[in-house]
Amino acid sequence: SSAYKVTYETRAKDRVYTNEKITNDVTAGTESSSASRNIGQQILSKSFNNVDYQNQELSWNITVNSDNQIMKNLVLSDDFTNEGLTLID
Repeated sequence: SSAYKVTYETRAKDRVYTNEKITNDVTAGTESSSASRNIGQQILSKSFNNVDYQNQELSWNITVNSDNQIMKNLVLSDDFTNEGLTLID
């Protein structure tokens, strides 16, 4: 005789290694609905910011373990292959 608002949170069962789309379905009696969203891996990401077009400089950021999982014996190598760029210490 009245409406209900159902709110829930979905978490990946295992560690996510690739970008994926997840879908949740709900059914109540004869009514059903679904919702989807894209999820991505949170193990390692490399991005840039602070772009200075005038001086042709930017800053790189490497983020590791955003999903807060136990990591053992991690070795991270970021090879600078130049490709027309100059590394500023």
